[in-house]
Amino acid sequence: MDYKDWKQNYNKVYVCKIFPATWAQFSIHGQWKGITHGGPYPALADRDEEHKDTKVHLDSNDKWFNNPQYRLSVTKKTTVIVSLMQEDFALSKKPYIPVNFLVVRVKSKRDRLWEVDRDDIELEAAKGLQRFKQREITCTLTLNPTYNGKPVHYIIVPNIENEPYSSKDDRPFFLRVFASE
Repeated sequence: MDYKDWKQNYNKVYVCKIFPATWAQFSIHGQWKGITHGGPYPALADRDEEHKDTKVHLDSNDKWFNNPQYRLSVTKKTTVIVSLMQEDFALSKKPYIPVNFLVVRVKSKRDRLWEVDRDDIELEAAKGLQRFKQREITCTLTLNPTYNGKPVHYIIVPNIENEPYSSKDDRPFFLRVFASE
């Protein structure tokens, strides 16, 4: 098919990735609803730089930490593909909305993430102009079990990018993690 004909009839291409049998796959059916609709990650100054002369630290956001949080630990250097997907429009009859997710490095494997230092963000899936309505957002990254010689874990935080928070945006999502180890 000629590209001109393809462009006239289609506006997206979906490519299927076949993973080796040695890769692990985790699939999570989650939902942003009520309090778990925490909204977008707030733009923050680097905590190492803010208020050097005072002991005051600004809270990151009074709602963002309510988003669902999923812990991930690796025992060796691991390639990870994270996919956040909304329900298909044909099934849900809800239009796609801008979504995003962060992968944040943490020291404790038990605590919930309340605040985030910019230096601990391993990945922000959608930045700037990438924050648009789409069914799926997928990113690849490499995770290590240590950082600066100390053990670390990771938390994946999916979120809806629009504000104000509205119950009409309550919706299910699918978070998939593919790992080489």
